[in-house]
Amino acid sequence: MADLKAYKGEDVELSKNVFEKENHFFAGWNTASDGSGDWYYDADTVRFEENTTLYAQWYDNVELVIFDPNGAPGMEYLQWVKENEETALRPNKYTKNGYLFTGWDTKRAGGGVHYDDKANIKAVGNVILYAQWTIVDLATMGDNTRWDQSIGKVFSLSKDVTITGRVVVTGDVTLILPEGMTLTASSGITVKEGNSLTIEGSGKLNATGLTYQAGIGGDDSEDACGEITINGGIINATGGEDGAGIGSGDFGAYGGTVTINGGTVTATGGDAAAGIGGGEGCDGGTITINGGTVIAKGGPFGTGIGGGNGSAGGNITINDGTVTAEGGDNAAGIGGSYIGKDGGTITITGGTVTSKGGFAGAGIGGGNGGSGGNVIINGGTVTAASGGSAIGIGMGNSGDSCGKLTIGFGELQQSDLAINSGWYLYYGNSQNPTDNVTNYSGEWAGFTGEYMNVTTAAPSAY
Repeated sequence: MADLKAYKGEDVELSKNVFEKENHFFAGWNTASDGSGDWYYDADTVRFEENTTLYAQWYDNVELVIFDPNGAPGMEYLQWVKENEETALRPNKYTKNGYLFTGWDTKRAGGGVHYDDKANIKAVGNVILYAQWTIVDLATMGDNTRWDQSIGKVFSLSKDVTITGRVVVTGDVTLILPEGMTLTASSGITVKEGNSLTIEGSGKLNATGLTYQAGIGGDDSEDACGEITINGGIINATGGEDGAGIGSGDFGAYGGTVTINGGTVTATGGDAAAGIGGGEGCDGGTITINGGTVIAKGGPFGTGIGGGNGSAGGNITINDGTVTAEGGDNAAGIGGSYIGKDGGTITITGGTVTSKGGFAGAGIGGGNGGSGGNVIINGGTVTAASGGSAIGIGMGNSGDSCGKLTIGFGELQQSDLAINSGWYLYYGNSQNPTDNVTNYSGEWAGFTGEYMNVTTAAPSAY
């Protein structure tokens, strides 16, 4: 067989095996000659990060495992396994729109011998394994507001659904949004501390909180928000008065843990609340963005991403994706809000980030009267601007501390500022040799880093 040429990090289909070995069955490929490495199977779609040698694996005494999609699109596929010896099953290749794969069973309807994905099997005779799918269809449950793990761990919909009451998540629940379907939660979704909601799929979710409630997250109690993970879909989350779009409600303990890995997310905070993060009087919690398109807008006194009115930014990490954040008046685009709270810890390692503070709030950092916090930029393209009377990155208007800025690599653009001593980027005459700093290497007044590309513009009126 000829060597396969593939681009690093891109999918490629393995060539079909043409080797033969007398009185043996071809079982697949392995990165180790003795089969102890990573397995790959005939004609599979794979991805490699480096040059790789695959060794053909041969069995003499074998049994045949047949994988049946059990209602999912696709054809059966096969695997030869060693007779009466533990062998790892091939990974599941099937998907079923609106359903969650839960493993394999020797009976089509379940109730036989169950195997998890990639579990070991000890076969005596040929075996048919049927894919197992689970769902709770919201379309059949009326105005159901209980997404309780005791009812089912996976909720989906077979048609467009509107739920008028506020949904309450109990336990660890997954919501699957099938392509072309829309779920409208007219009173929002509560996910309190100790509970989690994971959102999958490519359909749409519209969630709107009532007064003092987040669109998705905390309600009008003082409980903290739980864990919210978004892996896909079109998510539109709007907080009620004092409630975050995604995060905590009014005066919740903190903004919880919000992770966005994909999809298109638009989060809008109510008055005094963040788009993503804290409600009124609540810090941002732990917010991680690993991908997708995120648009976050705070209400008056609320950050785009970070704290609600009177609160700090929390821990915010952006690793990838396209992120646009806009703070309300007196709040940062990303970071802290009004009344002397700092920006928290903000780390950007990749993606395209555009952040604009409201009037008197930094683009990234503190709100009106707040310090800059700890800002670390190690990658990506970052554009930061104030809405007026503050700076691109650092403290808000009348803040008492610039905090600390560390730049490793990447491109940083700040509008409406000039460079002053330290990293405090402030309107006024520069005390440095130039107002444009490119490839700056060194350390001064709290700034550390190896690469910095700053584009400056004429400052607005201060």
